[in-house]
Amino acid sequence: MGPLESLLGMIPGASKALKGVKVDERGMERMVAIIKSMTIKERRNPNIIDGSRKKRIAAGSGNTVQSVNQLLKQFHQMQKMFGNFNKKKMRGIPGGMPRF
Repeated sequence: MGPLESLLGMIPGASKALKGVKVDERGMERMVAIIKSMTIKERRNPNIIDGSRKKRIAAGSGNTVQSVNQLLKQFHQMQKMFGNFNKKKMRGIPGGMPRF
């Protein structure tokens, strides 16, 4: 496939926004290893990951517990950011958020 930078450049509209962005491919590999070391239940609900689970995930992925903590922190930050984005996007719709 090639480097991730070239793939990001192929996304319509993203080439201008992500111009000059450097992607740490080793960091991406580390994140993938951590995520693959989680159970399906942990992937679906990362809030259940406690200290002993973090140790198991770190050992299974060949990383440190600090790396697992960092990934979980980044995940929660992204989750919060996208939640705020969706709320702002839905404000322009008459009636506010749809109810299901």
